[in-house]
Amino acid sequence: MVEDALPVGMQSRLGLSLFQVELAPYASLDLRDIILPHWSVSFVLNGRVETVTRGERTWAVDGDAMLHPPHLPFSEFADGPGTHLYFVFDMQVSPHLDLLRLYPVSPVVRLTAPAEYALTFSQLGSAWASPPSPVRDLQVFALTTALLAALLQGWTEAGRPPRPAALLTTEDRFAGVVSYMADHLDQKISRDDLARRVFLHPGYFDRVFRAAYGVAPCRCCATCACAVPGSSSKAPRRPWKQSPWPAGWVMPPPSAAPSRRRAGYHRDAIGKVQN
Repeated sequence: MVEDALPVGMQSRLGLSLFQVELAPYASLDLRDIILPHWSVSFVLNGRVETVTRGERTWAVDGDAMLHPPHLPFSEFADGPGTHLYFVFDMQVSPHLDLLRLYPVSPVVRLTAPAEYALTFSQLGSAWASPPSPVRDLQVFALTTALLAALLQGWTEAGRPPRPAALLTTEDRFAGVVSYMADHLDQKISRDDLARRVFLHPGYFDRVFRAAYGVAPCRCCATCACAVPGSSSKAPRRPWKQSPWPAGWVMPPPSAAPSRRRAGYHRDAIGKVQN
């Protein structure tokens, strides 16, 4: 179940990792089976694009934003020219819960204020290209959050259409469980309690949860507790990652570069479709 608002405790634990920001004009698009290790939001400034993910076909036109979840292959096709404004990121509301798992936004969202979104994106591009500084970091965080807020607003005003079942992963299935953990840290929560929330046998729930998150459910609870401001635990909180590359619109961190090259997307792919 999708909550109407983030719990107060979760609001104070938003964590952002921003990997790429780009204005991408093209003559045509023929991108097939792209796999990214992070979330991607691509705003159609102009053009008409068909996007396909796991057999789900949708169209995006001027003023629409396309959302691509991590690790799911997708394709994009356009016969004519266009321009996309996109950024690649991760944003978490707790150590094991992505913002867009908690809010299962549909693959294509019609934005309510596209001109304002484009202006905010331009400001993000300028901040992203600025020399590193505390002010620049706060600006990047604030502007990226504003873009995601616009995405959620458009999705909400459209009636919150669900993400197609073909696009859901194990992480999506357990998003409500992790949200429940983070919102009830003052209570004793057992594995059986959590398993009942998703109607699974406790043993099977434990195995599937470990496969999805790499930790046992109880360990996940402990990690969420460590991230609470004022917690007595000395465990480190996940930091906001900053790109160590020089200033520029397309500067992925080294850890993301190999995956992006394997995918053949973004910088390389845009160059191909322009030529």
